[in-house]
Amino acid sequence: MSASMAAIVGAVIGLMMALVKIIERLLDAKMHKKAGPTVASLTDQERVWLRELHQMHSRFDDDGVPVWYVPRSWITLQERMGETLNKIGESLRGISGNMQKSSEALERLEDRVRDRCPMD
Repeated sequence: MSASMAAIVGAVIGLMMALVKIIERLLDAKMHKKAGPTVASLTDQERVWLRELHQMHSRFDDDGVPVWYVPRSWITLQERMGETLNKIGESLRGISGNMQKSSEALERLEDRVRDRCPMD
């Protein structure tokens, strides 16, 4: 699983946990409403966590898309880019091998020419 997918899954799980906690608090407040006024509040830690979650989900890029949103099409695109980069690497290794062979052949040719035509 890629880092971006892990971040998305984590954010969704966190959001679900927050929603469950809020629903529990609302139901608890409704059930105890008949007994008298009660204060259903979040702990300080829960408030901080919920505020940070809200801040993270309220950021948008220049196009108006939430920054935490990663389109599924990007995953396919990244996989294709990886495959293409691997093919480029293989091609470059082949080119490098051919250049090495050409260099060796050129050195042999230079040696033969020197042997036949001494410059002295």
